Amino acid sequence: VAFRYPWCGNCTEKDKSFEETARAMYRDERLDGVVFGVVDAREEKHLGRKYNATCSDECNVTVFKPDEPDTIYTIPGKKFTGELQVEVYKHVLPAVHDIEGPERFEKFHAAFNTTVIGFFHGNRTTDPHVPAFIDVAESMRGRGLFAACWDGCTPESIGLPRFYADAGVVELANETGRPPFVLVLKPAENRSVEFNGDLASDLGLFSKVLSLPLLGSYDFHSRQQYRDAGVPVGMLWVSSHEFGVSGSRGDVILRNLAQRHAGAVSMVKLNASADGILMRMYGLEPWRLPAFGIADREDFYADRFAFRVDPEQHEAFWEDPGRASQELSKFCDDYRAKKLEPSHETLFLNSNYTWQPGHVQEVVWGTYQRDVNHSTQDILLELYSPQRDNHHTQTAVMQVVAHSLRSLDLVKVARMDASQNWVPPGLTTRARDSITADYFVITGNITRRVVKFRGISRVLEHMPERLLRFLHEQSTLEWELDPHLPDMKLVTEQLEEMKGHEEDAKKAAMQEWIEHEKAEFRRLKGEGKFDGMDLNLDNINVEGLMADMMNQGRGRRKKEL
Repeated sequence: VAFRYPWCGNCTEKDKSFEETARAMYRDERLDGVVFGVVDAREEKHLGRKYNATCSDECNVTVFKPDEPDTIYTIPGKKFTGELQVEVYKHVLPAVHDIEGPERFEKFHAAFNTTVIGFFHGNRTTDPHVPAFIDVAESMRGRGLFAACWDGCTPESIGLPRFYADAGVVELANETGRPPFVLVLKPAENRSVEFNGDLASDLGLFSKVLSLPLLGSYDFHSRQQYRDAGVPVGMLWVSSHEFGVSGSRGDVILRNLAQRHAGAVSMVKLNASADGILMRMYGLEPWRLPAFGIADREDFYADRFAFRVDPEQHEAFWEDPGRASQELSKFCDDYRAKKLEPSHETLFLNSNYTWQPGHVQEVVWGTYQRDVNHSTQDILLELYSPQRDNHHTQTAVMQVVAHSLRSLDLVKVARMDASQNWVPPGLTTRARDSITADYFVITGNITRRVVKFRGISRVLEHMPERLLRFLHEQSTLEWELDPHLPDMKLVTEQLEEMKGHEEDAKKAAMQEWIEHEKAEFRRLKGEGKFDGMDLNLDNINVEGLMADMMNQGRGRRKKEL
């Protein structure tokens, strides 16, 4: 049924496809008894409200099934008749189709890329495993054909001898109460996979993974398919050169993994030149290829798990597909057994970077555990966004504090860019999503504590001493504060001067932007774009405009603070 409003013109083309589909499928014996209809939602207001009729570009078609009275299916409208035919065909068939012989099976089997067949030992009404099988079939509606063969029939009896390799199934055929023998068939890939898990808890994931290609791509369309399926995705990034080569080492490794973990993890190959940005969420280095990781599902907030290789062994590891397949398979086993810790987004430091006392230590998530969590020192940590106002001055504030502690090895000062690194839950900060910074003291003793600084001042010249006193107050180690205070007095004027330079630079940038816009306005006005409009640049108070822009920014920051 198509619910439509007469005034809505969004669905004109798709409704033509709907009419053509109704005509084309009228004489299809597989769709005997299917009715196509249209409801005028303006006239039938109660039906329109009941089934959420809207005027949108989706142009949905609603499917009602007498055998599933409590379930209503919604299909997006299609511009092409063939596409809508396939969607309607998938939805109007029974959730589980009865297989009575080879001819009837082939008739339905040919229309689907994935077929799940349950060979039940009882019949539809007495076998206790039927409800669980039907529940999975209904949840997989449109992704494949679910079929059942009853009363102890075998794959051989419906013409599938090549899929039937376990002679023990015949011996079990008359044992009432045993789970069915389940096969997932992929005709286009000329393969089948036997299901061995729990019917109620495992068959859904198993079927969804196998409804996807053995080796998938990751373009816009397929990404939506993986998102809809909601299954784990194993991702192998390769160079652009290797990506276009069929039968490359990446293909060999990924195929081995896909076959070994069929029904548990779907596998895709990605071009690092186009999709290398996704490696950041795994904490993987985009210049070190190939690389592999697993996502719980195709979702921005899903947990991700990166497979890490020693940089010195990287080339040798990937040059041996057999070794790589074996190690990656163990990694997938650990993932399936929930033995892995999630990976997170991180920047990368220069390989030659070393921290020196008296300087602020640069920390990224990849080094956070080593430099912060496992440190025996008390740490003053800054989480910041590089987009904050007076960024250079605020960077200098932390450098002043670090320099004043240059002779003390009990404490150190560190910072991490919160906009480019994952921040652990214990450090609540707004620096990731806003132009600000937060400060914490993290104690380095056994009873680790994290204390947030609450004394942020807009007067940046006051911040070094405040932060130093905060660190001394919260530190669990014994050290004198007074010897380190004189440095605070010496830099006040320098910080004030630096802040002034930054403010002047900001004003100059605003002035440059305004002059550029005025020049563009004059050009457009000269082309007659504003004829008949009373517009005059002389009426614009540039100084007032700049002041308003800066005051708005300060007001926003004041509210955040």
